[in-house]
Amino acid sequence: MVNYFANINDLDELKKRWRKIAKKLHPDVNKSANATSLMQAVNNQYDELNASLIRQTRPGLEEKEYTDLAKVDIVLRTKISLIINFDNIEISIKGQWLWVSGNTKPYDKLFRAAGFKFSKRHLQWFYAGVPSRSRGKMSMDYINRKYPPTTVKKNKDEEKQKQL
Repeated sequence: MVNYFANINDLDELKKRWRKIAKKLHPDVNKSANATSLMQAVNNQYDELNASLIRQTRPGLEEKEYTDLAKVDIVLRTKISLIINFDNIEISIKGQWLWVSGNTKPYDKLFRAAGFKFSKRHLQWFYAGVPSRSRGKMSMDYINRKYPPTTVKKNKDEEKQKQL
């Protein structure tokens, strides 16, 4: 059995490796007959290592809190897998939330069906992995400072514009 996460020692490395693998092995991209079982194997390894790393990096939490963090992570990964192949969007993880920008208009109904909400203030779709205490009062600059974003997928149109 392939160890997809060999030599991973922290949560950020783990998430980056998972995203890289998911972009190649996700059944929407990988059309081989065993794509689903491969992705399930990757997700199982990820879940095990993620739980272990959460315990290492956040000692002192009660078991329920570890379980809750792991569940949020699973939900976020599931939401990412639903939208990762949409064209011309950028997906960012900020804290325990997903934010999606770019040309999202063609996917409005799909975002809603996946449980995302549209922020009129920020002009982006978001999925809240944990409830907000601020009720939408934070600016995007403040959010980015408080929760440095991890980009999951870049907007291809923006990358092309930068190259020109």
